[in-house]
Amino acid sequence: MICVVVGLVPPDECVAKNIRKNVTSVEEVDDDDDDTSTTVAAIEWRQQHSLARDIEDKPDSTNDDEETGVLTLLLTAIIVDDPVRPEMVVEAIQNYLSTQHPSSKIEMWASAGAPLPLRPLQGYEPYICVPSSVSVSSSLSSNGHIVQAVQAMQEWGLVLQRNVLTSIQIAKFRRLVDRTIQHIETQLQQHRPNLTIGQDNFCFQEIASRNQQRFDLRLDQPLQNGSGDDDDDDDAATDLVQELVRESPQIQSFLKLAMNLPQDTMMPSLLDVVDFDLSVVYSKPGACAQGWHADGTHSIGAPDAGWSYEGWKQQLAPPYAICLFIPLIDLNESVGYTQFWPGSHRSRQLLGLGPVARVTQSVWNSSNCRAGDGIWYDYRLMHQGMPHAAESSIAIRPVLQIIFKQKWYIEKANYGKESIKN
Repeated sequence: MICVVVGLVPPDECVAKNIRKNVTSVEEVDDDDDDTSTTVAAIEWRQQHSLARDIEDKPDSTNDDEETGVLTLLLTAIIVDDPVRPEMVVEAIQNYLSTQHPSSKIEMWASAGAPLPLRPLQGYEPYICVPSSVSVSSSLSSNGHIVQAVQAMQEWGLVLQRNVLTSIQIAKFRRLVDRTIQHIETQLQQHRPNLTIGQDNFCFQEIASRNQQRFDLRLDQPLQNGSGDDDDDDDAATDLVQELVRESPQIQSFLKLAMNLPQDTMMPSLLDVVDFDLSVVYSKPGACAQGWHADGTHSIGAPDAGWSYEGWKQQLAPPYAICLFIPLIDLNESVGYTQFWPGSHRSRQLLGLGPVARVTQSVWNSSNCRAGDGIWYDYRLMHQGMPHAAESSIAIRPVLQIIFKQKWYIEKANYGKESIKN
């Protein structure tokens, strides 16, 4: 089966309804037979549709102007019979439009080997945002909020939770992060003098470059827990995370449900059944956009959502790891942010199709997240870090990265085997 997304202009829902009703098959001509024969193939239409604007795609652009460009209605069709090519579906729709709705036309189309997730007409926020609160204690404060967050993680692979950290916790992490960055970059200069930090690629046990002026620095290694300064106000980073989890039974309940972990009430803590990795992903002015990627692949033999409309609910394997991003500064267009493709965790076949998310404007941006907000995402979800403007007055954009994972899962791709000091 093949998924085809077709963009129509002008965006007329009546025309879309008629297309779904009348364009339900295509004919294939067999040129090898003297007597021309046809094969009728079925098309299944999804009721979901979305809106996007046809704008010029600029690889390093951080701000798509939603007020310009041609407004386009996106429809999704599933080709049931393999012999049919996507362009044949597009041609069948165009032929129908030329006779029945000549004022409408196809503006764009895309195809994939899995259902392509589109942005809901209402946007993502009503689905992925846990109700905002003034204090951390009331965040995820009810069973209803936890259930909403679990469903968002299941359906969209993404949850936004405001105020995960208090201002005091933010300050503690920020002091620790700033000190550790200074310490590790000093180590790089001393032990790897031939490296140009921010320009050269490297991958050590302690830190790895992600691309120009972008780094992933571990905070759960002995070397990273301090530079030798005696500061009673700064705890080890792992202690701060353990404190955060211990003091939030709501977070524990959310992760246990979202990861389908044992719900044994006698279990004293989430950390008895999962491990976590801790790092800070930070960028400096001049950092360019990352490519679209997923941190982890689908497990071998684990079912994805398949082609069923609610396959994410019925058969998608629960995540073996969930990542929590917590920015330590307010994010905006200047310092940059991360953008995600909600729903892209549902199928392993979507890897490599990140540009489709931009064309269909199906991305969700974290550009309005404040320091201390939490972005939870399925480890299989596609995303990309956006640029840090070269002219920005902010020296670094630090984002905590806490990966809660099944004990059997060991991340082997993020860092190297060799220490900086070797």
